[in-house]
Amino acid sequence: MTNSYINIKKNSDLVTVILLNYKDYCTTIISANIFLTYNGIDKIIIVDNHSENDSYTELRREYETSDKVDIIKTNANLGYAKGNNFGVQYAIDKSYNNDLLIANPDTTITRDNFEIFLDTFFRLKKQNPNKMGALAPKIDNVIVKPINIVNLKNDLLSNFMVATKIYNLFNRKKEKEKIFESEMIHGSFFCIPLTTFIDVGMFDEDTFLYCEERILAFKLKSKGYFSFFSQMSEIKHNHQDGGDKKSELFRYNEWKKSRKIFHHKYLHTNKFQDLLFNISTYIGYVERAVYFSIKYRK
Repeated sequence: MTNSYINIKKNSDLVTVILLNYKDYCTTIISANIFLTYNGIDKIIIVDNHSENDSYTELRREYETSDKVDIIKTNANLGYAKGNNFGVQYAIDKSYNNDLLIANPDTTITRDNFEIFLDTFFRLKKQNPNKMGALAPKIDNVIVKPINIVNLKNDLLSNFMVATKIYNLFNRKKEKEKIFESEMIHGSFFCIPLTTFIDVGMFDEDTFLYCEERILAFKLKSKGYFSFFSQMSEIKHNHQDGGDKKSELFRYNEWKKSRKIFHHKYLHTNKFQDLLFNISTYIGYVERAVYFSIKYRK
């Protein structure tokens, strides 16, 4: 990826939307078609992440006459980070120089919420010249609170399902402010200036799934950028069902891999800390194997 395109001239307060599709073109089409009806969007780039079905063909057919939607395809399943970077790099190469809205196709936002969200983003950007990081809304009408960048202690605890649930019961502090600073935001739907995203090296492409937002948050904070949550806008995130025990354990293993990358590259953990993490992830795996065996018992 080329990350040197810093001297960018924007057209106006518009965004380029990046949607990453993988084998679910119906959901992606619904998402793109909703965005097409909203003001404030210059381009929509749909990245088909080498889907093993007819996604690319169907997406091309749906938008073959649209001058606002570009359909591109990767040569392999690159995962979340690299797949989204692929779309951003395409925008750079095409001189689509507006700021970015990176959204999961299974998220939805109403017109009113979208207008407020974009207005908030550009207002915060003006208030924080050259230091604006990311802005995210609340999800599913759940009141959010500032999120600190995850550390090793957090990751050790999160491997244990029961301990995590107990911890969360006693940490339900709610933020009363409508807009507030947060080191980390959730990664399913957020705006970020294109220049900022380039400056921090975009998403870390060593990850395949998970931890993209914590690594992005770490890099933003390291360079002095400020990120925010806005409770003035909300999205709906239509999470897919876990599927089955095999799928759940696969995702847990991918989460473990990405966290280890974060530990080594950004926290610079030592061998003893790595050993503690490996032991805790093994216990967590056994715990989940038992839990999902019961949950998905036929």
